[in-house]
Amino acid sequence: MLTNLDFINQGEIWPPASERKRLESYEANRKLYKGEFDDIFALHHERIDKTLLQTLYITSLNYFRKVSHKTAGLLWGEPPKLDATGKNENQYKALNNIIKSNDIYTKGRSITIDLSRYGNSLLYVRKLENNFGVIECISPAIWFPVVKPDNIKEYAYHVLAWKYKENVDEKDKWYLKLQIHSKGNVTLRTHELTGGNVIGQLTEDERTVTTGLNDFAIIPISSVDLTDDIYGESDYDDFQSIVTELMVRITQVNKILDKHSMPSMQGPKCALKENPKTGRLELTVGDYFINQTESATSGNVSYITWDAQLDANFKIIEVLLNQLYIISEMSSALLGGLNVSQGNIPSGSALKRLLISTLDKVNRFKQAEENALKKAIILCSRLGGEKIIPIDDVSITWQDGLPGDPKEEAEIMQIRTANKPTMSVYRVLTQYDNMNDVDAQSELNTIYEEEAMNDPMSGVANADPEEIDAEGKEDDEV
Repeated sequence: MLTNLDFINQGEIWPPASERKRLESYEANRKLYKGEFDDIFALHHERIDKTLLQTLYITSLNYFRKVSHKTAGLLWGEPPKLDATGKNENQYKALNNIIKSNDIYTKGRSITIDLSRYGNSLLYVRKLENNFGVIECISPAIWFPVVKPDNIKEYAYHVLAWKYKENVDEKDKWYLKLQIHSKGNVTLRTHELTGGNVIGQLTEDERTVTTGLNDFAIIPISSVDLTDDIYGESDYDDFQSIVTELMVRITQVNKILDKHSMPSMQGPKCALKENPKTGRLELTVGDYFINQTESATSGNVSYITWDAQLDANFKIIEVLLNQLYIISEMSSALLGGLNVSQGNIPSGSALKRLLISTLDKVNRFKQAEENALKKAIILCSRLGGEKIIPIDDVSITWQDGLPGDPKEEAEIMQIRTANKPTMSVYRVLTQYDNMNDVDAQSELNTIYEEEAMNDPMSGVANADPEEIDAEGKEDDEV
């Protein structure tokens, strides 16, 4: 943990020793998310019998990316509703402009995926050259927070640092770019990297610029809030060993089945014929073979079958899958493992009960992201832009991200209203049949016409009162 800026002084080793384990974890989890399993699988190669096949084919199971995407989908698949709490029309318009120009919902997915795979994500609020405020997502792999020694929950600086190389005199030369963020300011420096890992001299004079904000431009988000650590926890750490074991088991089963997919044959010697060109005895499959001598009748021509006895493997795979669902907090109903055969499809309330652990996990992510998103939007509004005014506060109404169950919802409303109607036919047509206003009205007219044909009184009930009065007067005159 960093408590001062000494780690970016000239002569220091880069990256700092206290941050290397975290950076290595980020890189390993990035590979897991990408499906690059060679490194984590290396120690398990010897567990798979390579003599079964000359080429080793590993069954890749990328549960890591699946877990991250499902978490982001539950949080952002059904977008939350953002509103300006000041009840000011101009603030509401400014909020909508910020949401659209920054594509907030897409960025929300990005920070959720980073929280899942790294345990941390970052928002960066800055002003563009056209004086527009912008909210960006940046990788926590370039983030080096400096906290106060007496309170690790209070940030003194946020340092963004990354290496890059340039070709100088036909040689690659490494540099270190630094942004040192304090409240309201950011200091910019670039150092040479001697030997690629020792901070050298400055390439130019450092400069400090104002951010236009009264707070840090960097907004960190952690998946969990621990009293003794400022970093979050990756989802992958808990179930990586389970996924690795699953890949080993399934790869072993596949290799065994491949080996015995073409069984050998056995039979009497008379089934073999000599090849005149090679002089070798060969079997012509599809012929009819006659036993010529008693010595040649030692057996019938048949395939050698093999009982794989893979039940134990399949049982351990099932156990591992169950543990994966428990440890990752992702229900089998969410990852596609639920039996949804006819008559076994869960209702909306049943689905929520199956996803109790998953929804609890998603709620933790909501709590972690909500304050950060509000702060980023408010700070962005302070930087201005076309039709952008300062926003006092923002409210976020989250959705559960689960598909609705219209039948169950209708039954609940029926019970609560004592069988009274709660929705017009017009709304049903527009909301559930996706009709526009014209088509919905045309459909209603057709319904009224059919009712009138079947029951004349229903036509009177739906008719215009003025027309009924006019018809009555005509009858009186007659």
